[in-house]
Amino acid sequence: MGGKSSKSRGSKRFDFTVEDYIEGNDNIIIDHTVRRDPTPQQSCSSETKGSAISISARSVIKGKGNRIEKGSSFSTQNNSSVNSKPRCNPTSKATAEFTKINDEKDLIRNRRIIVEASFSVGIIRGPGGGGTGFRVGDNYVMTARHVVIDNIKVGNEIKYLRLKNKDFFIEFEYLKHRQKQNDDYIFYFKDMVYQNEEQDTAILELESDSNRPFPPSINIFETIDVDRPIYLIGHPNGDPLTDDPKIELYEYCKETVDKSIQWACRISQDYESHYDGIDDKRKCLFHCSSQHGASGALGVMVTPHFDEPVGVLMLSRGFPGFYYSKKLSFTDEEKKIFLVVEQGILLKSIENDMILNGRPNLKKKIFSNVI
Repeated sequence: MGGKSSKSRGSKRFDFTVEDYIEGNDNIIIDHTVRRDPTPQQSCSSETKGSAISISARSVIKGKGNRIEKGSSFSTQNNSSVNSKPRCNPTSKATAEFTKINDEKDLIRNRRIIVEASFSVGIIRGPGGGGTGFRVGDNYVMTARHVVIDNIKVGNEIKYLRLKNKDFFIEFEYLKHRQKQNDDYIFYFKDMVYQNEEQDTAILELESDSNRPFPPSINIFETIDVDRPIYLIGHPNGDPLTDDPKIELYEYCKETVDKSIQWACRISQDYESHYDGIDDKRKCLFHCSSQHGASGALGVMVTPHFDEPVGVLMLSRGFPGFYYSKKLSFTDEEKKIFLVVEQGILLKSIENDMILNGRPNLKKKIFSNVI
């Protein structure tokens, strides 16, 4: 499907769900419903690899010895190396007088790759609310479809001409609070060349400007590999550009979701639907520190064979919907009762949707280098 691969990926498949894009074996299921010893661990086994992954997605993630989390657990931190492994809790006592205990390390190589990816990510602003988008192809921006619709919808009618309104645009290089807008980093939209409501994906064509180039685009796309760290880059809550390092994929567990719905209904019967769509097998679930405005954020994977960003997913939404309400607040104990998790679209599934729906030319423009 375009691009060069350092090893065989198997035959092409077009009848796909998330399972088609995550390769793995030797998976271990960890049941979080069992009481666990809270004592900090002194060391980690070198044989333990990867982050928690969705059981429905494990055939699409490469790597051995994958942990599969089952139940409502919050994400754990991973080691920062390209071959990331689960982190151990730091010991409470230094081994030497001047030893600084710190396991929040990250490879400089990783950081440089993420910085390179950051130039491709911008904040979308409009009268209907903001979001995040990122550059793809020669003159396109990819984002969550609902971000676009919220800004061009009037009542129940979608007004595509509103795409060209000058109060709806993407701004790059928004790096600090109350930063003065710079026209050099603001670009307007010309058309929506692709949309998929079920996958919550939209691709917008940018208006060209002969006086300045577009920011760089993400050019390499690959399947998720649990042995590699994934960074989420976006504008959560409309804040300056930030990255969420080493997010963890999560397994859908019906029992956990049902218990969460039961608890939510004690607050309001209206909250029963706030987990609708969480079991969509075409998408993946993961833990990250997400807020409104992060929809459309880019998930980048760091790999040993590319010294540039590799796009793997796009953030779509978070569950449950009521968790993001500004009218509600929850104690730390309450947050342990119900499941909070984010959902993303695999970028390679978007590529395949273009093929299946007769958009080979657009696929070639955007996904010209798929591994």
